[in-house]
Order: sequence, then structure tokens, then C-alpha cells
Amino acid sequence: MNPVAMTSTPILACWTLSLFGAASIAHAAPADEATPPVREDAPTTPQTAQSWADALELGGALRFNHRYEDWSSSDKQQGGGDIDFDAFYLDLEAEKDDLFLDLSYWFKDNDVRVLEHGFFGYRFSSRSRLEMGATFEPFGIMPYPQFGWTFNIPFYLGMGHNTALGAKYVYEGPEWEAQVGFFKNPLSLDTRYAPNMASADDVDDAFLAPTNSGQANEKQNQLSGRLVRTFQGDGWESRLGASAYVGQLHNDTTDRNGSYWGTELHALTTFGPWQVQLQGIRYVFDPENPEGVSDDSVLFAGPGTPSYRVAAKGTVGVLNIAYDLPTPRLGPVKKLRFYNDYSRLVKDRSGWDDSQMETVGVQFFALPVMGWLDVTWGKNMNMMGGMPGGVGLASADAEGSGEWELRTNLNIGYYF
Repeated sequence: MNPVAMTSTPILACWTLSLFGAASIAHAAPADEATPPVREDAPTTPQTAQSWADALELGGALRFNHRYEDWSSSDKQQGGGDIDFDAFYLDLEAEKDDLFLDLSYWFKDNDVRVLEHGFFGYRFSSRSRLEMGATFEPFGIMPYPQFGWTFNIPFYLGMGHNTALGAKYVYEGPEWEAQVGFFKNPLSLDTRYAPNMASADDVDDAFLAPTNSGQANEKQNQLSGRLVRTFQGDGWESRLGASAYVGQLHNDTTDRNGSYWGTELHALTTFGPWQVQLQGIRYVFDPENPEGVSDDSVLFAGPGTPSYRVAAKGTVGVLNIAYDLPTPRLGPVKKLRFYNDYSRLVKDRSGWDDSQMETVGVQFFALPVMGWLDVTWGKNMNMMGGMPGGVGLASADAEGSGEWELRTNLNIGYYF
């Protein structure tokens, strides 16, 4: 579920607010003009001794959703679906000298409250910085692994738009981009934005089959790295990248540590109105489960969604294509983006069928209003039709396996 517009360089469109009245974010008032007088006997705190930020940038969005699912037999789906609240979120960025803060907090449907990201850091220069807190793991296509509103398979494997608690160094130059980070553990299940590995003890939902009850693995001590090289020519640009991570899988039942790792290659190419994203991922989870618990799959979960199992070893392929069409005669709609996102998971375990997702759609830009219309097909995807035991991304041997399911989704939001 893509939270922001996917422009040529995907960023959130927002207005900036000055912390000090009418001054703009780029020309904040000097500290001696912005800070009120302080009594000599007043306690010295960051709030009274000096301004806590030189610049403040506030943004967010209010979004609504219409969805139709062909597998649902509910009355509202038979009637063509309903319009529902999707999300309201706030983004905050602040700077003080070389220190900075960046966070995004979401209020979602079904009473879900999550920290999409939240970190502070230090800028060594205009090109390098250190981030600490709930920061994005440096892996794969960033910031989003697709063009559409509907996330694709890497997101559900914890390999796209995923945050964890740790520290990350970032270098962004004109040709090279490098990131390296250490992450102690993911965010808790009720706080994380994206799905990630979970212990059965922390999950309580109807999709948790008895065979999942022994799943007690949690990620910890992950080391990640990402390197990207940019090439440019006459009317085109290509970004070639590689990423890798390795970490421990701690099993709460056996109190032993297994391991996990993943690596990927990707290419992002823009030529004229066309954009193409290619990616290949290889990953392995090697848990130390107790006797009687299969090592062939691991348990994943996200906030407000049923838990599901993921094949312990697999290969993922991604191909996304988009075309931008300026629309000067469509009033407030200044641009349309047509896209096709395809992803596929091939599982190592013999007899386990592949999982696939395909989304075709259009995004419209009428800032500050933006929207996506997605038509998505899914096969052996728990998120598309659901399966008893949540086995779509694993054994895919439950009712509904091997069938293509259809979902249409219209998301419209006001971004500020």
C-alpha cells in the first residue's frame, strides 16, 4: 500500500511551515530574534535556553479507499464494495545545526496506529549523514518497490519499505550512493508499518493454524549494506544497485540462534516518459526450531493483518514499467502515470507452487490531491483471497491455492 505519490524521484509533496511565524523554511529567523527572553534564574533546558529547531517541515495526508474483491461473499462486496477510511498520517522533519529529526506516524483503518519511520541523526556534510532509530533498511528498490498503490511480493517478505531499530550511515553523491547499517531488531508487532518476522506467541488471529504455534523465531543483530551507481546519457538515466543483509534468528523455545541472509540486484532506468524497474532477490531463513516444527517456512505478521507463513528459501523476480503522460487539458489533473507491476516468488521446496502478483493501473496527479486506481491479480497470495493457515507464500496447499484472485482498489488522498 503505497503511502505517497510515485514521482520520478518519489517524495512526499508537502507545504513547509516555519517554526518562527511568517519566515519561510529556507529563511528561518535568527535564533536571537526567534527565542523569547529567558529569566536569569530560569532552569536551563532545551525548551527555554534556545530554540529546539532551526527549521521545521510538516506534512501528511488524509486518504480514503474503495475496494472490490471478487473472492468476498459479503453483502458490501456483492454490492460493489464500500468507500472506507484508509489512513491519516503526519510527517515531521526538523533540523538544529547539524542534527535532524525525521518521523512519520500513521492512523490507519481498523484502529491501527503505527510508526512508519522515526529517526534522528547527524549530518557530516551535505552528502553524508548518520541515522539512528527506526530507520529504513538499506535493501533493494527504495523507497518503494513498485509504482502502484498496491505493494508487491518483496514488501510482504520484509524486503521493501521496511524499517528496523538500529543505526545507518548514508552517503549520497552525484554518481555513487552507499548505505550500511546495523539493526538490533524489528519494531514490535503493534508498532511496525511493514510486515516482518513474528513469533506465534505475539500473534492472535484466525489464520494462525495449529502447525504455526511452534514458530518462535525473531530477527536480531542484522548487518545490511546497499550500493548504487548512477549512469546518465542524452535523455536517459540508469541506477544499478546491489544490496545484502545477514543476521541471527533467535528461537525463544530452543534459545538457540539460527541465521538468515538475503542479497539482490536491481536496475532503475528512466528514458523520456518511460520508467523500468528490474530486480532479482535471493534469500534464506535457517531457523533453529524445536523438534516437530518444520524448518521449511517462517512466520510473518503485520499490524492489523492476519499472520502468514513464508517459504524459508526462495528467489524473487520483479519487473515494473511506468509511462508518464502530461495532461495540460484535464484541469487540475496535470499528469497521469500508467503502470504495470509484476512480482513472482519461486520457492526452493519441491512441490510448493510459485506465488505471483500483477497490478495494472493509473495514478493521477492533481496536487494536493493524488490517487491510484489499481487492478491486481494474485495467485497463492494470502493478501489476495486469504488461505487457511496463511500458507500462500509457503506450501500453497490450502483451499483456494493455485487460483487467480482479482481485486480493484481506488485510493484518493489530500496531501499537505
